[in-house]
Amino acid sequence: MSRAVGLLRRNEIFYLNLRVPKELVAEYGGRLFIRKSLRTSDYRVASRKARRAKLMMDEYAATKREGVEKPKEDDLLIPPMSSIGCDKPSDETKPRASMYESPLTMGQLADLYMKEMTESNSRKESTIRTYRTIVRVTQELLGDTPVESFTYEKAREFLQSLLLLTPNLKKRFPTKSVREVMEENERSGEFERVSKKTLENYLTNLSAILNFGVRREYLRKNPLSDKFVREVITRIPQDPKEAVSYTVEELNRLFRAPLFTGCVDDENGVNRSGPNRPRRGRFWMPLLALYHGFRLNEVAQLHTEDVKHEEGIWYIFVRPETEDKTLPAMKQLKTEQSRRRVPIHPELQKMGFMEYVKERRKDTGNHHLFTDSACASSGYYSDIASKRYSIVRKAAIPDSLGTFHTFRHMFRDALREAKVDQVEIVEALGGWEVGGNRSAQSRYGKGPSLARLYEEISKVKYEGIDLRHLYTVKI
Repeated sequence: MSRAVGLLRRNEIFYLNLRVPKELVAEYGGRLFIRKSLRTSDYRVASRKARRAKLMMDEYAATKREGVEKPKEDDLLIPPMSSIGCDKPSDETKPRASMYESPLTMGQLADLYMKEMTESNSRKESTIRTYRTIVRVTQELLGDTPVESFTYEKAREFLQSLLLLTPNLKKRFPTKSVREVMEENERSGEFERVSKKTLENYLTNLSAILNFGVRREYLRKNPLSDKFVREVITRIPQDPKEAVSYTVEELNRLFRAPLFTGCVDDENGVNRSGPNRPRRGRFWMPLLALYHGFRLNEVAQLHTEDVKHEEGIWYIFVRPETEDKTLPAMKQLKTEQSRRRVPIHPELQKMGFMEYVKERRKDTGNHHLFTDSACASSGYYSDIASKRYSIVRKAAIPDSLGTFHTFRHMFRDALREAKVDQVEIVEALGGWEVGGNRSAQSRYGKGPSLARLYEEISKVKYEGIDLRHLYTVKI
C-alpha cells in the first residue's frame, strides 16, 4: 500500500497535513494547510483517514471550479471534518495571518520573524543585527506584496535589485530611502557595492524569513530554494568590483581628458577644452589612487598635515585623527588596518605633487589638502567626490564600467605583477588584512620601514600608460 499523502508522525501520534487547494484558501481563513491530530498511533487507521480527507477536499474543490453553490454547513464534509476524527479549528489554532484583515504581506512576515527571533531570546544580538538590513530592504521594496504573490520571477527580480545596494546604507544615507539610493546607484554606478559575501548573507537571511513563513503556513513554498532564483547572486564574481578594470586605452583617454590637458575650469567647465590646468582634488585623486591604492574617502578627507617627511621620504599618513586639536574630527577609516603610512610614488613626485602640497600649506586658513573636497551630510567625503569623478570619467570613457574604486583593485594587481607579495608589505601599503598565511613573528615590531615601503611601492608600474605630459619635475 502506498504511503498516504499529507501524513505526519509526532511523538507516536499521526497528524493530518493537508494542503488546501487555491480556490478554497479564502474559505479557510487564508490557511494553506490543515494540520490536525488524527488521534491514532496506528498507521493503517491514519492512512485511511488521511486519504478520505484528501478525497473530500478534492471533491469539494472540483465543485467550486464548476461554480456549484457552496453546500450548507450541515452538508459540508470539510469543514468541520468531524467525520475523520479532526476538531473544528478554534480561534487559538487559526494561523497568525488572521491577525491581519488582509492576506499577510512580505513586510508583515519580516516583522513577525524579527519579533519572534527577538522575543525567543534564542539568537545573539549580533545575529539579530545581521538581519536588520535585509528586513529594512524587504519592508521598503516589498512591504505591501502579499507573500503568496512573491513568485519565482519576483524573487529573482528582487535579488537582482540587491546588487545595487551599498555598504553602511543607513549610516551613509540616513535621509534617503533604500529605493532612492538604489536608483541613484543605478544611474551613476559610483557608490561602492556590497560584496558577494554580504549578498550571500542577505540571501541566507531572507531565505530564513521565507522558511519561517512556510513553517507557519503563510506561504506554500520558499521561492529562494530554487537554484535558478539563487544564481542571481551565487553566479556573480566573488567581488563585483574585481570583475571590472580599466584598460590601458581607457586610462590613456582618461588622463588626456581636458582636466589633464587644459580645460575651462575644474568645475562646470571641466570637460570643455580650455587654456587652464587647475590642479586640485579632481586632478590629483585619481592619480593618487592609481599609484597608491587609496580608497576615495581616504584621499578626499586628507589634511595638509597628513603629508609628512621622515627619514628622507615623503609619505601620506592615512589616519582618523588630527594633530591640530582645534580642527573638527571629521575623518573616518573603514577598518583598523586602514591606518597606514604610504610613501609617495615617484610618478606623483614627477607630476609636482610635492610642490602642490608645499603651496597648500601656505594657506593657513584651510587645513584641507584639496580645497574642492567637501564632507557630505552622511559624514563621508567620498559621496561628493564620487559624483565629481563620475562626471569626468563618463565624458572621457563613457563605455567603461570602472569606478573610482577600480583604481584600488588595479593597484593590488600591480603589486602582484611587480612581485610585491610579502604579506606585511601588502598590508602596510594597501591597508588590507591579507590574513591567515602570516607568520607569528610578522606580527611583532613596528613593521616595514618607510625606506622599505618606498622601495616596494616604486616597483608599481602600468605598462602602456603614458603620463609624461603631466610631469613638471625631474627626479
